[in-house]
Amino acid sequence: MHAAGFDWNAEDAHSAVYDAEQTAKLFCRIANAWPSPLPG
Repeated sequence: MHAAGFDWNAEDAHSAVYDAEQTAKLFCRIANAWPSPLPG
C-alpha cells in the first residue's frame, strides 16, 4: 500500500472492512491508471 501512495494503519489491518476498503482503493488506482484501448 505504501508503494501505491496510501497510508496503512497496522492496528486496523486485520479488520475485514479495513482490508476490503484498502483493496478497493488499490484496485481503483490500478484500473484508473490502465491505458484506454485504442479506438478500433
